[in-house]
Amino acid sequence: MTVDELRQALEAHDPDPGVVLARIRAEQRRRRHVMLATSVAVAVVVVLIGVVVAVAVRSPNPRSGIGGTGLTDGCAVIPLGTVFATAEQQGASIITGQGGLTGVTATGPEGLDTFHQFRIRTSTLLAGAPLTSQIAWIPGTPAARRPPGTPTSASITARPGAMWSSDGSFFAVVWPTSETHNGVGPQLAIQPYQDGSVIYALGQCTDLSGVASTAYTGTFAQLPGEHSNVIAREQGLRAVRLDVITSLLK
Repeated sequence: MTVDELRQALEAHDPDPGVVLARIRAEQRRRRHVMLATSVAVAVVVVLIGVVVAVAVRSPNPRSGIGGTGLTDGCAVIPLGTVFATAEQQGASIITGQGGLTGVTATGPEGLDTFHQFRIRTSTLLAGAPLTSQIAWIPGTPAARRPPGTPTSASITARPGAMWSSDGSFFAVVWPTSETHNGVGPQLAIQPYQDGSVIYALGQCTDLSGVASTAYTGTFAQLPGEHSNVIAREQGLRAVRLDVITSLLK
């Protein structure tokens, strides 16, 4: 009932004017409370949406190329250009280079994540901050530990983990510890660099829409205990020429 309807209903019965005024004011207070509650609810929804978007763009995530921890099974699919722009804004180094695992592993905060130490032997800076260490860390990817031979339709969610070329060649975003908060050191979001192209697995969380790429077949180095090559063969690989990559950089 609106305030006007309440006023008309009360006046039709000719009650005491003080009572009419009190009831009208009570109805007005009720309407203000409803409007306030609605405004607060809308504001909360807007804030939550903002948080989700911020997490999708900024949260460390090794499969999207934005740093991260290996235990995150879900991931936001982020356009490649956004990955690079975020990396440059947050002080990461975007490089090509050669290197390999040292065999050293470490655990992150609370002992939940396994990180593999990677020595960068040579590197070329493409964009972002200069590289400050030749040692970086690659997070393990639990979703890449699916047993070989598991049908694609199985309920186990599989995503390729970190891969790089068998001769040690790679393309990577090297994230500073200040952004990843991994407790071990600079972190690599690494891809194979082969025949002048950067290779992306379609099961990883990078959106290549609008980026020129071609189908690719190959086998790469991977982390111990992971089956990234098997999963990548099932889900597909795409090659992006390095000149296309550099056109997306500042």
